[in-house]
Amino acid sequence: VKKYFNNDLNLVLCKLNQNHKVVIELIELLADNLSSIKEDLLQMAYSSVNRKTAATILKFAEKINRKPDDSIKISRNDLASVAGIAPETLIRALTMFKKQGIIKADGRNIKVIDIESLKKIS
Repeated sequence: VKKYFNNDLNLVLCKLNQNHKVVIELIELLADNLSSIKEDLLQMAYSSVNRKTAATILKFAEKINRKPDDSIKISRNDLASVAGIAPETLIRALTMFKKQGIIKADGRNIKVIDIESLKKIS
């Protein structure tokens, strides 16, 4: 197994050495991913609960949903974990958003009603 891995690794390194454009593209891709992760971590550390909740809902709405009318299907615990807050705190923020008519929530389903309000909060 080690022999095959070394051969594959050597082949990849050889190809990267021959094509510097691929190396530059790979570095740019990794840098973009690192910047995105850094922004997410900074938001988790310094944002308000409502801002974290709104930003997390928006992130899921953009990445998971194919159609704007679809609901986000995720547990409160998972959503809270991604937002970096306690589930109880997330539930209070969701309740406030529901009362304001920004979202509809039923069980694991969250439907964004007023995406512009969520964007303003986040």
